[in-house]
Amino acid sequence: MKKVKSYFFALSCALAFFLVFANSNTARAQEQDAGAAAKAVAVRPDVNQEVQLYLLSASNEQGLRTQLPSSMDGVLKQLKASLPFTNFRLATTFLNRVKDGGTLEVSGVGTLSISSLPGNSTSPTFYRFTLERVKLATDSNGQQIVQIPHFRFSLRVPIQTASVRPDNSASGAGFPVIQYEDTGISTEMSVREGEPTVVGTITTSRPDELFVLVISVKRTAAR
Repeated sequence: MKKVKSYFFALSCALAFFLVFANSNTARAQEQDAGAAAKAVAVRPDVNQEVQLYLLSASNEQGLRTQLPSSMDGVLKQLKASLPFTNFRLATTFLNRVKDGGTLEVSGVGTLSISSLPGNSTSPTFYRFTLERVKLATDSNGQQIVQIPHFRFSLRVPIQTASVRPDNSASGAGFPVIQYEDTGISTEMSVREGEPTVVGTITTSRPDELFVLVISVKRTAAR
């Protein structure tokens, strides 16, 4: 009987030691995970991010082509290999700055050079984009990346749907009837620092035309 009691006592001590050891390892792992997570979400208040957005118009229309920046040679090669278009024009460029870990919100009105609009159109285009918690980070390979947990870009583009002649006359110049079309992209992403990256494509009112949105983000000194 004494041997049985000794056996159960030894077994209880071993089990207690195992539970203490397991809990210690679990706590240590949780501390390490928390430390890694804190390092991953740490922001650099002394660093600003320079954000460049390029809006391209892709089509097969023959005509004048806009010279794209040399930094976008890789993007242009990718687009030509992926999309059935021969003409890529730069419709507009947006340049802004945001603090590391901060949020950037921009809205405005402009005139875009796109095929969907008649050549003499003066109707403005409304744009809005938001980048939340833009932050420098390091990927699993030790390379610098920029994390954008929430990205939203939207356009309200004027589209001519008809032409109305004054006083219902059969001759004379007509007045365009313009309606606005909402387009946009909403996503989460990470991009390599300073490397132009295709965010996505946006359809237009024409089947032979697309918008292509490209982003480049790089750090710059706070001033």
